[in-house]
Amino acid sequence: MSEHDLLAAARAIEPWIVGIRRGLHMKPELGLEEKETADEIEARLAELGIESTRRGTAVVGLLRGDLPGPCVALRADIDALPIREEGGAEYRSRRDGVMHACGHDAHVAIQLGAARLLAGRKESLRGSVKFLFQPAEETVGGADTMVKDGCLENPRVERVYGLHVMPYLPVGEVEVKKGALCGCSATLAVEVRGKGAHGAYPETGIDAILIAANVVTSLNTLVSRYVSPLEEAVITVGTIAGGTKSNILADSVAMRATLRATSGAMRDALIARARSVAEGIAAAYGGSASVEASLGYEALVNHDAAVDEIVGAAS
Repeated sequence: MSEHDLLAAARAIEPWIVGIRRGLHMKPELGLEEKETADEIEARLAELGIESTRRGTAVVGLLRGDLPGPCVALRADIDALPIREEGGAEYRSRRDGVMHACGHDAHVAIQLGAARLLAGRKESLRGSVKFLFQPAEETVGGADTMVKDGCLENPRVERVYGLHVMPYLPVGEVEVKKGALCGCSATLAVEVRGKGAHGAYPETGIDAILIAANVVTSLNTLVSRYVSPLEEAVITVGTIAGGTKSNILADSVAMRATLRATSGAMRDALIARARSVAEGIAAAYGGSASVEASLGYEALVNHDAAVDEIVGAAS
C-alpha cells in the first residue's frame, strides 16, 4: 500500500478516532484510577482482533504480523489531571475537578487509530507491534512499573515511538528533535525558618518572608549564572505559603519548585546549588533553610535514526 493509500485510509477513520477521543474526554480518570479508560482500550483492541494483557490499569496490545520482522512499540499515556474544565463543549468533562488537560485522551485515540490501520494490514506487516497504554504519567511514572512487569519482552521490543499533541503547532506540522528533548526532573521542597515577631517591631524577629523572597529571586538566576548557554535547564517556583496575619512576621515559609535539565549531572548540580543558596541566604538573615529534592523522570533522549524515520514518514 502506498503512502497516499494509507493517508486516505487514515482520513476515512478520522470520525471513529475523534469519537473515541471525545468519549474519553468526558470521563477522565486520574493516575492509577483509569479503570474505565483501560476497559475502553481493551474493548477497542478486542474489536480489532488484537490480543491484549492488563495489569492494574496498564494495557499492552500485541499485533503479530504475518511476515517475519522486528517488534516495534507505540506508546500512549492515559491519565488525566486534577483540573476543573471550563467552557461549553458538548464533550466536556463530566467529572468535576478532573480533566484531560494534557491531551492523553487524544494520545489514546490516535494510538487506537494506528492499531486499526495496522490490524487491517496484518498480512503485509513485517514483524510485530506492541501498543503500550501507560497509566499514571502525571504522577508516579507508570512506565517504570510497566517495564519492570515485562512490557518490552516476549517479544522483545527493539524501538518505542511516542508522540505528544502540541497546541502551538499548526495542524499538519510535526515537531521532532534529535538527542535530549524532555529534561529529567526534580521537585524541590524548600522550607525557610525565621522567628515570629510583631510587625511593628521587626528588629525583634527574623522575617521568613523576606528570606524567602530573596531565595526565590536567587533560584531564578541559577540557570542564567551557573548553566552554560550550550546546555538547557529551568527552575520554576510554583507554590509559596507562609505567614498568618499582616502585622506578624512569619516564622516559616514553604515553597515548592520544579527543576528540569537535559542531563542527570546538571540536575544534581543544580539541586546542590539550590540547597547552598537557600541555606546561605537564610543564614545571612539569621534564619535557616532546608531543601529536599524528589527525583522524577530521567531525560527523554531520542535516537537519531528513529527521528530520521519519523521525518521521512511524516514528510
